[in-house]
Amino acid sequence: MLAGGSPVKLYTSSEWLEGSLSMGKDLLVWIDSTPKSVNKLVISKKAIFSVILTEKHTKAFKTIKEAAKISDSTKESCCFTIFTISRNDSSTNSNDNNDRPVCDSWSFSAKDHASALSLIKQIQVLIRPDYHSRQLYSLVLINHTSGKRKASKILKDFVEPVFKLGNVKYDIHETTGPDFAYDFMLSHDLSKYTSFCTISGDGLLHQMINGFLSRPDSLKFKQVPFAVIPAGSGNGLAWSVDCGWPELACISIVKNYSQPMDLMAITRPNHPLMFCFLSVTYGYVADVDIESEKFRAFGSARMDIYGVLRLLSLRQYNAKIHYLPANKSVELNQNFSTSSVPVINGKQINYITSVNGIDPPTDGNLKLENGTNPQNEFSVHQPSPLKNSTSPSDSVNSSSGSSLLKSSDMLQSSRPHGLPSLKSAGISLPVDKALLPQNWVSLEGSFTFINILNAPWLSKSFLSCQSTDINDGVIDLIWSTSKSRSKLLPYFTGSQNPDSMFDNVNINHEKITSIIIEPEKRAKPLTPTSPLPESNPQSQNKPYEIVKGVGIYSLDGEAAPVDFIKIDLVPSFVKIMTSPWFENPRNKRQKSKTPRADSKAALFSYSAVSKSNSTEFSK
Repeated sequence: MLAGGSPVKLYTSSEWLEGSLSMGKDLLVWIDSTPKSVNKLVISKKAIFSVILTEKHTKAFKTIKEAAKISDSTKESCCFTIFTISRNDSSTNSNDNNDRPVCDSWSFSAKDHASALSLIKQIQVLIRPDYHSRQLYSLVLINHTSGKRKASKILKDFVEPVFKLGNVKYDIHETTGPDFAYDFMLSHDLSKYTSFCTISGDGLLHQMINGFLSRPDSLKFKQVPFAVIPAGSGNGLAWSVDCGWPELACISIVKNYSQPMDLMAITRPNHPLMFCFLSVTYGYVADVDIESEKFRAFGSARMDIYGVLRLLSLRQYNAKIHYLPANKSVELNQNFSTSSVPVINGKQINYITSVNGIDPPTDGNLKLENGTNPQNEFSVHQPSPLKNSTSPSDSVNSSSGSSLLKSSDMLQSSRPHGLPSLKSAGISLPVDKALLPQNWVSLEGSFTFINILNAPWLSKSFLSCQSTDINDGVIDLIWSTSKSRSKLLPYFTGSQNPDSMFDNVNINHEKITSIIIEPEKRAKPLTPTSPLPESNPQSQNKPYEIVKGVGIYSLDGEAAPVDFIKIDLVPSFVKIMTSPWFENPRNKRQKSKTPRADSKAALFSYSAVSKSNSTEFSK
């Protein structure tokens, strides 16, 4: 229900129009009071990010920085300006990230100064309900060398003016080394902040979250959301939460929109527990992500350029994977018919099977290229439940001679407060398939890539899985053993909806809650006399030697040595800022594809009110 209208003039591209301004719970409406006029202006509250008192003028602010400079200089006036951000209809319903949002400004004139101040206060509540009762204060970490080194420009052109117009206080801290964010979040006083923000790529946020979760008092700040203002090369999380454009990311902080976000707990031998929010990749995607660092000057295009080069010479890596499907309602103890088994390159994929703890006869290690098993039947693991007593297999020797510990042993010194039990915690490494808990599925073969996803976008141009959701309580596992460039190219280039390509022939997809990867070849720890590798921003990673044919892991875009690894879902463990228009993929699928009315900042019912003041963010 709209409140009673106040007499307010609206400035159009040519003149002031008499009218009345009304406000409801979710929108602002101005109606032309001229007899027989049908002029009407409707602005969604999602679009409004600032309102300031201004001098009476007929010219628009050229930039948002210009508006910020005078935002507190006008002491008395009957005029005020509303700033909005608008989305193109196409950008709200497609996979195209090329439509940049537009900033608009709308000039109004009330009957006097007191009326203008009263309307401003009401509009500020539309910006965020607690505008007058809670001061927003953001901790901002900035990496000036990330991506194409545009972080400083983004700070000046977007962060500073938008935060000033939106009444957000902030502290800026520049990173001084690869472990700065981790150490800062671990030790700094966080009590005054209402958000934790990065101006960088995904790597800095990865360090920030892991440092935060290593604090003994992290639960105290559990409701404080993280935010990412994209300034890196990939910016996968920013695109996944509809904050891929810096201005939209800044405005999401002003409006204080946030949602819970799942994390993935990462367990590796001889490493502390760590967390990823975006992805863990192995194979093609990881190789492209890490090895393309040499093309960093090209920004996000570096992955496209190097991706083509890498596609011309595809690598494959031998590994075993063990995963727990998310759908518990399916009877996994039944034998799978031949038609239900994933087929790759025209051959059926072999599940490593055991029935009642007895393995079927095989001619050695089951490989993808071996075809079907002798009995042409497939089942998943259903041994007896794990016992609490320790068996000789709880600690075994790795190929490098070092002892591998159980997950529970590795977690004790680094387990964050409030962390739920992990599905893989009782499984020893390397995996003894006879001891796997019920319903786990095992595969073995030569993999072109393995992607474990918590977010749909891995970069601006790579939508890895459209149905992936940041808080749906599952992880998306996507893998391939295909070497067909023609079949894989559409997936990597985004020329087709990726979900339509999950055909269990070339690209496979499963919803899971836990996975273990056991590569056949693993990175070797460096000896004291070995040369140090290139700088690695992961403080948790030990020095390692890259061995030809071993590959690399990419953890949220950060390089990590290939070794046995466990990945477990941790549901809704942190909060993340999202744009006002962000929708979970599951909600999108339930709605019509017709453009939403609030996807534009303002809607007009007549051409006389055809333009806003069209303020730009930067020149």
